[in-house]
Amino acid sequence: MADAADDTLNCGSGGGADTYFSLRVASIFIILIGSSCGALFPVLAKRSSWLHVPKGVFEYVGFVSDFCPLLTLLEASRSTLDLASSYVASIHSLCHLLTEAPR
Repeated sequence: MADAADDTLNCGSGGGADTYFSLRVASIFIILIGSSCGALFPVLAKRSSWLHVPKGVFEYVGFVSDFCPLLTLLEASRSTLDLASSYVASIHSLCHLLTEAPR
């Protein structure tokens, strides 16, 4: 016998949406062009004589880019610690329930 809830539950075929297909394909090329420009601009700016970028700009960008992986690591460790503290709290509450349960 099927429940009424089983009749209303419809998860679909699981194939994902096929809307905006051309925009999804275009986004791959947009990301490719944007990342290529971001990677090639410093090289071209350093080696070209017609594009004058001060040395201090390169040093500043290098200094900032050194801290991006460090900040990402700190953010990931902070979220991991948040998960660990919630896990410890749930274990503590479970142990508390088990010790007060009537035997």
